[in-house]
This record gives sequence, structure tokens and C-alpha cells, in this order.
Amino acid sequence: MRVTNNFTNMGKCICYKGTCATYHENSLSGGLFCSTVACQQPLQQKGCSCNNCVVWDEYCLIDLYFCTEGSEIE
Repeated sequence: MRVTNNFTNMGKCICYKGTCATYHENSLSGGLFCSTVACQQPLQQKGCSCNNCVVWDEYCLIDLYFCTEGSEIE
């Protein structure tokens, strides 16, 4: 299911709330990668917290590492 890119979902997104090692180790900004495109910079995968996110659960997502792989639809 496609994740809606809106302020409500951004507020629920845990990317930048301190729990994602990949996000912080790579000094990323923004969030809600499950709804948008993957980062354009090369990233080192340091662990993924997507499956602990309310957005991931509400939209019945399956994949992880959206910041490196792209949105659920890609």
C-alpha cells in the first residue's frame, strides 16, 4: 500500500526521532522514506527501525531500508 506523504505521517515517522542507526550514522535529514525516493547519497546500512514505526504498521508495509532501497512502490 502506498504511504501518503503528509504532515500526519511525517509526525509518526521514526527515522529522525532517534531510533534509526542508519539514519543517524549517515547524517540523513527528512524522513518518511517509505513514501518518497531513496537517498541519492551512498549509505552504510547500520540497522533499520522501519518495522518499529507506526507508519510501517498502519500501512502494512513489508520492506525495510527505504532510505537506501526507495519507497514501498519503487
